[in-house]
Amino acid sequence: MLTQKILVVGDTFELFYKGIMLCKDPYHYNILVTCDIGSAYGRKFIVTPTAENVGSHTLTVTITDDFGTVLANKSVSLNVVNKATSPAENINVLCVGDSLTEGGAWIDEMYRRLTKTTDK
Repeated sequence: MLTQKILVVGDTFELFYKGIMLCKDPYHYNILVTCDIGSAYGRKFIVTPTAENVGSHTLTVTITDDFGTVLANKSVSLNVVNKATSPAENINVLCVGDSLTEGGAWIDEMYRRLTKTTDK
């Protein structure tokens, strides 16, 4: 499913075509991705927004067959925002979950995004 995305300056966003198409072989179709930022490749669209990209950008995905017949067309908004600033004071966050929470991977990423640092 392709929905509105919020991108953070400096963080890479990758849109793999196989993840947005419900079919056995998405590469059997012609996939055209257009956006004023980022680059489209054979398997994915990729963008690492900069401070100059802050704002809204339209990403359009068009799927055609070998004869140029449009089978699907979807546009979504990529909203680029600046990195978050560290909170003025410490706050406590309770992270509840399963083995992904216990391993700490997403917790470390959340900490990095909230504080702009990897130091704990």
